[in-house]
Amino acid sequence: MFRFFGLILMLVWHYCFWFAPEIFVHTPLLDDAITFAWLINLGSSSLTMLLAPLALRNKRYLTSHRAIGIVCPLVLSSGTLYLALFSSAFDNMFTAGSVSLVLGVCFGVLWIYCGEYHIKHHESFDISRVALFFGLTLLASLLLVTYLPSPLNPIFVSILPLIIGVTLLLPRKKVSKPSFPLLLPAKKQYDVLRTVIKVCIMTLGISIACYYLLAIIPWELLPFKEKSFTWGVVAGALAMLVLALSAVFMCNRSAIYRLFPALVALLIVAFALFLADQRYDYAAFLIAVGVASILELLLTAYFGLLTNKGFIAPALAFGMSAGSVRLGFVLGNMLAVLYEHHLELALLLTVPTSLAFVLLLLALLVALVRQEYSIAALTSAPPSESTLVTICIDVAQEFSLSAREGEILHLMAQGYTSNAIAEKLYISPYTVNTHIRHIYEKMNINKKSELLNYVNLQRGHL
Repeated sequence: MFRFFGLILMLVWHYCFWFAPEIFVHTPLLDDAITFAWLINLGSSSLTMLLAPLALRNKRYLTSHRAIGIVCPLVLSSGTLYLALFSSAFDNMFTAGSVSLVLGVCFGVLWIYCGEYHIKHHESFDISRVALFFGLTLLASLLLVTYLPSPLNPIFVSILPLIIGVTLLLPRKKVSKPSFPLLLPAKKQYDVLRTVIKVCIMTLGISIACYYLLAIIPWELLPFKEKSFTWGVVAGALAMLVLALSAVFMCNRSAIYRLFPALVALLIVAFALFLADQRYDYAAFLIAVGVASILELLLTAYFGLLTNKGFIAPALAFGMSAGSVRLGFVLGNMLAVLYEHHLELALLLTVPTSLAFVLLLLALLVALVRQEYSIAALTSAPPSESTLVTICIDVAQEFSLSAREGEILHLMAQGYTSNAIAEKLYISPYTVNTHIRHIYEKMNINKKSELLNYVNLQRGHL
């Protein structure tokens, strides 16, 4: 139930901090200064998530530096209190922007740190459980923030990062020896990475459309004014619970990841409602917030599954998934803000822009279905004999196995025992076991099941 805990609490902190009017004691939620600070925060966190993996590459991990799991939560907590409680926080745009930038960088670093932590501790990314826990936690937190007296609500939100820090320091009893999944051969990683990049680019387009729609709808015309944002996130939390419930009835556990096209279709419906009549604006608003909240979690869990299988490094998976979504949120919101501050531009371009986004979403819907199925294929059937030969060749090259070790590796992948390999190659079982031991040492694995899991593209982790 508590899988994915750190990443879930980070998302809960984000939504409670930036979407609840009760948090900022001295400044209205939709004040230009807070909008500016929020965009700075989103932009810096997304850029940090996208750039950090380039610095880490595949060989270094943020979890190697334990101080990150201590410092980042402390900075997020203190920054939350400062922006929420002090009236001077937004008097100077430079100060507000600087604090928000620091919070964004810390958020991005801690996000990747938490992702690595969950992967290292062999936690599965079962979206049904993740969605259930996230939906319940977000719903409970938003209700607390809404109904707690001031200034208890910002204090509660500032405690969330500290809880994350504590959970990162606590020992995990179930995992005796935390370790990262062995990455598949570079060629296989490259093939998957191309598909992952395409999915991220398409998700970027969906995110831009989503937050453009969310921000272009005049909040003054919404039924609950500023609180509409809070209730929009509540709708997203309820959508998470529906997502968790729907996963229970899916026979194939990986089928839940085919919900991406459904989210795009929902967003197209939201644009249709927005364009149809002003009376449907609130329905469109709720759909947009719900899609935004689900999209970020779903993509992160999706890439977490691929990371568990060794297709991509943890930092790259968590950085690209959340970073592409958040960058889209920034760009979509900035476009809407531009229209809001230039009335003549809004009157002229709002409808054509919305129609253009509908066409974009229709195109992305088709492309996303194709790419999603190509990724799903990676985790479905075991490889064919010809594919198995290619994989064994790639593994031999990746780990510098000798010709004899590569030959034994292929036979082991086919299910041969040590004695059967000895008979087939006309060598002694002792020699075979020596070669197997060298294969294990070079690949940094400990037993045959790990080897078979690896050459079968780690389908045992599904």
